[in-house]
Amino acid sequence: MILVSGSCGILITMTSILTVTTSGPLGINLAGTLKDVGLTYAGFLFFDDVKATVNVMIGLALSFTGAVSYLVYRYHGLKKLE
Repeated sequence: MILVSGSCGILITMTSILTVTTSGPLGINLAGTLKDVGLTYAGFLFFDDVKATVNVMIGLALSFTGAVSYLVYRYHGLKKLE
């Protein structure tokens, strides 16, 4: 188990470094934000301890939209500097 856990840790680190070097730090931020969106909505589907009301879903959608729009804004700002 220690070998498998160590191998997975090394694999995650290598893929993170590859993502940052090929697409920049904003690429890893965008991937992380999209991962959080998927995990949050999947949590509502698989777990019953939180009720998914309309207000909660609208709030999450606004929050994630803001995060993604900020990343897009930063991306275009960095492109202008190049």
